[in-house]
Amino acid sequence: MDREPTQPRDLSLLGLERMRILDLANSWSARTHQGYRSRIKAIKGFERLHPGLEILAKAQIQGPPRDKAIPLCWLECYQSTKNSPVQGRDKMSYNTIRLLCSAAGWSDTVTMLVSNPGSLMFEGKG
Repeated sequence: MDREPTQPRDLSLLGLERMRILDLANSWSARTHQGYRSRIKAIKGFERLHPGLEILAKAQIQGPPRDKAIPLCWLECYQSTKNSPVQGRDKMSYNTIRLLCSAAGWSDTVTMLVSNPGSLMFEGKG
C-alpha cells in the first residue's frame, strides 16, 4: 500500500494489522517476555555506562513497511476467520492457511523465472 490507511474501506485492514501484531506478541510465552525484559534492561544499562557503545540497534523507521509479507499476513488472518469448506469444521485449518504462503512463494518464483530468463537458474530435485 502506498498510502496511509485512512479511508473507511481501510478499517478491515487495520483490524487485520491488529490481529497480526497480537499474533506476533503472543508467539512468545509470557516467561520469555519477562526473561528478556530484564536482559534488555541490563544491556541498556551497560550502554549508558559506556557512551558511544551501541549493542542494541535502534529502529530507523522512515515510513510504513512496504514488504509483501505484511499483506500476506493480513490474508492469513482474514482466511483464519472464514468458515471451513470441510463439513464438520468451524474454521480453516492451520495447514490450509499456511499453504497461502507456499502459493505466494511459488508465484513469486515463477514470476522471477519468467521475467528474468537466462539470469536465474531453477534447481530441481535430484
